[in-house]
Amino acid sequence: MLKVPDIENVISRARSGDDKAVTEIISGLMPCVEATAHLYSQSSVPYQDLIQEGLIGAVNSIFSFDASREAGFATYAQRCISNSIISAVRKGNGKKQSVLNNSVPLDDVSITAEPHKSNPEAIVSMNERIESIYTFISTQLTELERDTILLHIADESIAQIAQKLDISEKSASNALARARKKLNSAFI
Repeated sequence: MLKVPDIENVISRARSGDDKAVTEIISGLMPCVEATAHLYSQSSVPYQDLIQEGLIGAVNSIFSFDASREAGFATYAQRCISNSIISAVRKGNGKKQSVLNNSVPLDDVSITAEPHKSNPEAIVSMNERIESIYTFISTQLTELERDTILLHIADESIAQIAQKLDISEKSASNALARARKKLNSAFI
């Protein structure tokens, strides 16, 4: 479970672009991501893809958490992780487009680790990998690509992304494809 002292300060730093704060939060949430992914491991979606979807939910929770609400951050993050994984399972089971077509496989990105079972060296390695991916997204994608992929991660459709960014659906689709291609080329 997430045990980060002064979580509101860490969230504030993460939202300001502090990669170490993001890594600290994500590392603390990894056991929750793994446990939730394990619950759905018998679905048609591969376990590593479920882990990736859980990590997306964890990152989203950092940027969408509202401290004025009744739930604490850990509770909110668990719900975001669970919702993200459940959404991926539904997509994988119910539509022609599978989760594999909409994500970068974690096997290729090599973020997989079990902090609660690993040695400290593995934890440090995983944290460095998460930090490098976060830095890449923050620095190597154009503003449009970054906005498009973040909205896509938040489970918005191409039509919704186009409307929110005030661009055509074709532009949104192209920006998402470019972002995926850059991520694939950098981490595969």
